[in-house]
Amino acid sequence: MFGRADLIYREGAEAMTALYLIGDTLLYGCLALLIGFFSVQLIPRSYRPDVSLSIRWVRMLIVLMLLSFSLSVLRIVLYLYEEIGFWITLQSVLLTFEAGNHC
Repeated sequence: MFGRADLIYREGAEAMTALYLIGDTLLYGCLALLIGFFSVQLIPRSYRPDVSLSIRWVRMLIVLMLLSFSLSVLRIVLYLYEEIGFWITLQSVLLTFEAGNHC
């Protein structure tokens, strides 16, 4: 019923969807935890709830957030790279990519 090309396309689309879901879930989860942590730090110590998060965890969340953001960039590159190649597309997305620019 379906040809081999259709099967490869479906597998690629499923991988892209998984990449999107994993990357965005990690990105927004880390962002929420970091915003919560830094918001609690703004409260004076006498009123602050007794919630602690070590600096090691904060650093890990920042690195994880950067890595998950990189997954979003990778998703865009993988969507666009077929025409001009991976490295040129990566350079274009990182340095000159503009979305929604109507000139």
